[in-house]
Amino acid sequence: MSPYAEIVAIRVAGLTTLLKWNKDSKRYPRILLTTVNAVTQRVMPKSALQDASFIATKGGTLEIEKLQAFLSGNGYTRTETVREAGEYAMRGGIIDLFPPGHEEPVRIDLFGDDIESIRSFDPLTQRTHKDVSSFSLQPVTEFFLNEDSIACFRKGYREEFGTINDAPLYESVSEGRRYNGMEHWLPLFYEEMDTLLDYAGNYELILDHHGRRAHDERFDQIDDFYQSRKTLMASQTQKKSKDVSLSGTVYRPLPAHQLYIRNAEWDQILSSAEFLSPFAAAGDENPAVKKARDFADIRAMPDGDVIGELKTHIHYLWHSDREAEES
Repeated sequence: MSPYAEIVAIRVAGLTTLLKWNKDSKRYPRILLTTVNAVTQRVMPKSALQDASFIATKGGTLEIEKLQAFLSGNGYTRTETVREAGEYAMRGGIIDLFPPGHEEPVRIDLFGDDIESIRSFDPLTQRTHKDVSSFSLQPVTEFFLNEDSIACFRKGYREEFGTINDAPLYESVSEGRRYNGMEHWLPLFYEEMDTLLDYAGNYELILDHHGRRAHDERFDQIDDFYQSRKTLMASQTQKKSKDVSLSGTVYRPLPAHQLYIRNAEWDQILSSAEFLSPFAAAGDENPAVKKARDFADIRAMPDGDVIGELKTHIHYLWHSDREAEES
């Protein structure tokens, strides 16, 4: 199955934000909080998003043909009524869009090619309520069905699985049509993939003490699924079984290293990482980082007692700060 369009749009918006941060003339320290599962999964390359944007400004101009070409080529879906991220509608000189990363869709009112107004609107009532000076559009898909990506997919698919006569996925992509679940073969649409760390640029990686184990458990599970897919594919291809569960489209899985960061590459990343642990190292009686109070005892109290206890605690902290300043 394919992921929900809204989830894909949010993922692409997140990657686009990381690219924007790297282009800032003034850099700020930022924290990117993620999981081992997410950071080890390969994503679309930065080159695919570098120039994939469309900007509209109130008082500016907009060529409908160029906008429509951008929308259709970057995963947007045309509908009668815009309600979800990644949808758009066109009614004469009025264009409704729901850009990814925005809380609400926007409505563009055109006079010829001139943008007279841009207003956000409620997707439920369809009523506009706030002026918007400008907005930008990014892709809402992690791959593109254009001439280059289709050729890349066809080449990669043949190299991986050979010449296939009964492959609806291969046939659909060759004809420029979407196929449910095609995101499972995302690496075939690109010459190479990137990771979240590639988007982060000049980063310092910090993991908690469960980081290594989380990776190992994750990939034990991935390997189990991959072997199950291979076994099922062999059974379906040989057609030796009459079990109805083996009928239908053959699922040809990609090797895990094409979709995820594997052992040697992961070990290299961890070689320069820092680890946080609630446990002191052997022989370290005064660790630099100590676990803070979690207030579990206070949370277990009735509401009235909680307020009194918090007042006492705040009063104590305040006086401690005063004493520290005076000394």
